[in-house]
Amino acid sequence: MSLSLFFFLKCQNKNEVKDEVKSDIERLTHIQSKRINSHKIVMGDTILITVDSVTSNVTKQVEYCELSDETKYILIMNHNILALDFYDISKGTLAKRIVLPESGPKGLGRVTGFRYVSMDSIFLINPYSVTLRLVDSALNVKKKYMGYDKNTEREKIFTSVFPRSGSRYLPVITQDWIHMKGSSPNDMNPEFYKNALNMVSVNLHSDQINNWLRFPKNYYDDRFYSYYYEEQSFTRSHKGAESIVVQFPANPSIYLVNNQEIREIVDTPKSKYYDSNITSLKANPPDSKLHLEHNLTNPFFSQIIYDEFTHLYYRFILLPVDYNEKYLNTRRFLIPRPFVLEVYNEDFNLIAEKRFDDDFAPYLSFGTPSGFYVYMLQGDEDIMQFVGINIIEK
Repeated sequence: MSLSLFFFLKCQNKNEVKDEVKSDIERLTHIQSKRINSHKIVMGDTILITVDSVTSNVTKQVEYCELSDETKYILIMNHNILALDFYDISKGTLAKRIVLPESGPKGLGRVTGFRYVSMDSIFLINPYSVTLRLVDSALNVKKKYMGYDKNTEREKIFTSVFPRSGSRYLPVITQDWIHMKGSSPNDMNPEFYKNALNMVSVNLHSDQINNWLRFPKNYYDDRFYSYYYEEQSFTRSHKGAESIVVQFPANPSIYLVNNQEIREIVDTPKSKYYDSNITSLKANPPDSKLHLEHNLTNPFFSQIIYDEFTHLYYRFILLPVDYNEKYLNTRRFLIPRPFVLEVYNEDFNLIAEKRFDDDFAPYLSFGTPSGFYVYMLQGDEDIMQFVGINIIEK
């Protein structure tokens, strides 16, 4: 793990943990997804964003948003200068920048992620100071939901888990909660995969913090995967006020969650583009090269996104590629890999699928009223390019 300070959350007693294992593994109703193929995927228009000299054309988080003037924006986390950048989609230029100071009167420490609701409500995540804040656009703190207090017994009674944020696992806000990707100290053994809790949920109306969501059984049933496969994707759901959908990278199924408990599992159709079987390792590889090689030479169920504008679920599966040591010095999400896009309706039936070449980075994808967009890899460092994907009835 790259973070040296872990986020501390309340432990449950052993009986509660056993009950949670049961709820996550045994109480599942299976839904058989059908391949309908009633639609086709075609390429649409392009959004071009020109970035300035202090902005990289590579980011870990991007969202679509509208301000009070109804102008449409792409909101980007600028990690170079720690800022939230609002780009006017119609003009392709920077319209507004909110700098996030690390120190000073409004110091926030090192913010690594966010979730935008409105200019009056922006959630900022700082795992280094173990803090989730709700601020407005002037960075006035409206509420501090969590934080490590060294003067309490929290250190002794909380589990070592910290929240993370990125485009593969954007925080999801339901009626009463904000849900974030959680990460535990990984000892890389079957016991880790059996006991790790993968979600951090904070109640928006109280100080309650829940740490939940275990790996599926295939993660620890006489199998072992490289550490890349511990990062599940999740998205909001159409099914209810407290519902979300979860995708584990080493499991082809889609998990439907309600009230922080897995309720149903969608068994997806076999694909003509990939074999969903992922090679099992018998032990923890001794170095990062073998972890990366395992990831690149196997399929990877990268992410699932619910688009509220089209009422469709977009699922991305990265396809295997040959291992090359040069990739050790490349950001993993920028390693060129072909992928399959699968599109599911709200009944979780597969209505369209298409294989794409390696000139896209699907980890940066988002929906807008005018279409769904995916980040395209290209050589100009001053440009961010997003290509529209349209779902057309056959």
